[in-house]
Amino acid sequence: MKVEPIPQDELEDLLNESLTSRDGLLFSPAEDTWALTHTSSQNVLTARASYTFPPEVRPYFRLALARYARSYSPDSVKNIAQFCYMIPSDNPDIPNNWLDEACFISAKARLGKRREYQLATIRGFLKFWLQSGLYGIDPHYFEAISKVRIRGNEKGTRISSEDVLNGPLTELEHRAVLDGTTNAYMSNHIGTQQYLLIKLFSERGMRRSQAAQLFISDFYERGGEFWIKQPRAKQRNTGWREAFKEFRVSETLYSLVQLLGTEYAAAIKKTCGEEFTSQIDDLPLFPNMDRLADALRLGKKIDAYCCWSRENFTTAVRSISRHINAISERTGDPIHLIPQRFRYSLGSDLDKDGRGVGVIAAALDHEDEQNAGVYVGLSDAMAHRLDAKIGPLLAPLAQAFSGVVVKSEKDAVRGSDPSSRIRTIDGSDNVGTCGNMAFCGANAPISCYTCSKFYPWLDGPHEEVLTDLYEEREEILRVTGDRTMAEVNDRVILAVESVVRRCSEMRNQGVQGE
Repeated sequence: MKVEPIPQDELEDLLNESLTSRDGLLFSPAEDTWALTHTSSQNVLTARASYTFPPEVRPYFRLALARYARSYSPDSVKNIAQFCYMIPSDNPDIPNNWLDEACFISAKARLGKRREYQLATIRGFLKFWLQSGLYGIDPHYFEAISKVRIRGNEKGTRISSEDVLNGPLTELEHRAVLDGTTNAYMSNHIGTQQYLLIKLFSERGMRRSQAAQLFISDFYERGGEFWIKQPRAKQRNTGWREAFKEFRVSETLYSLVQLLGTEYAAAIKKTCGEEFTSQIDDLPLFPNMDRLADALRLGKKIDAYCCWSRENFTTAVRSISRHINAISERTGDPIHLIPQRFRYSLGSDLDKDGRGVGVIAAALDHEDEQNAGVYVGLSDAMAHRLDAKIGPLLAPLAQAFSGVVVKSEKDAVRGSDPSSRIRTIDGSDNVGTCGNMAFCGANAPISCYTCSKFYPWLDGPHEEVLTDLYEEREEILRVTGDRTMAEVNDRVILAVESVVRRCSEMRNQGVQGE
């Protein structure tokens, strides 16, 4: 049955009515810019997208897209608007009319395989528009474009291509990021919130939109173990903090959350008054502090408006990366750090541990196993073998050692304190001094060589430590066949290699130990 246009006065009312997006924000179809979520600062620009349709159906495009936005994710709505505009803009020879069959077919021919999925997104929306009962889509036109074969979006290209800038981190790169973040935190170059952020992404590999929904109360202890009630994302018809999935986390991560809550309490006491500090557990883990303070003072509901956007997380991670000495052994350059790389790394690490695609999908909170399949077999391609021949070559690139080699004990921070001495693995001799003023509890001397507070002595038996580490690595691999266990100290090995190299260079320059 043919669908007729809506009378003009009724059409105007529909265009100007207030609708609620899937994430709970109000918007009007007539507006040229739609803010559909607080978890992203990127809005949907409808005006330029509407101009890719004939004038008489542009109002109906807005209505159809607005109805779509009530049930589907803001990202999906944004993609539809962007693709409708971008494809004709990037290809001027394509007719600027998505209701022209020639436009659609021309777009398929010109986009190429890598961008062909964008047409599938547009066609999916046109089907929704047709089924909505709104005027504008001719059933015969949609039947014609439905016969056009279109490839879907290629999954996991950054992952499967081993992209050194945006793909999964190698084990050495991942360890470099964690060591660098710890050293930066110990040196007060980054704060608790920044340290927690890296630990959170590293452990859970969650999406930015999930991290934006976290509250302090989502972390809890049960039965001597520590857990996170992780908000879900990308589930259809699921709004902000409406669905959760439980995962175990480390005690370190849990303790950082509690410490950060204490810091927030002090800040809120200062800005809002002591009576509000009792609400700390019910506050966002990553709040917009100004908006949060206003909401507390006015007694408003704490919602997504009071939390970080996804873009805040990308900015924060890039800012942290400038404060840490994290160098890629693959490039010799500072590691390009974005939140998504932690997620890719978690999937890759699980594959290396021999977990199946089902476990990977569950850990990454995928709805099905399709996307998780890109990680299977990837770990073998990224594997490396570290031995006494390869280590000295990789060490200068990895830059795993961040301390200072000193001529003798007396030249080190805390060198006058005998309790600061760090002994060899078998405890038979001393290799350096711990310059940390607080109790560390790390596994000395293994963890010391990657710590910025460690002062190895020029005449320390570092070659002995290095030999022991290489032998232990080979023994673990021989006995267990488990590459993951064998690689656990690879970054430490490269750090000790660097110390051995620096000591040799200092002696060649005439520096003598005491």
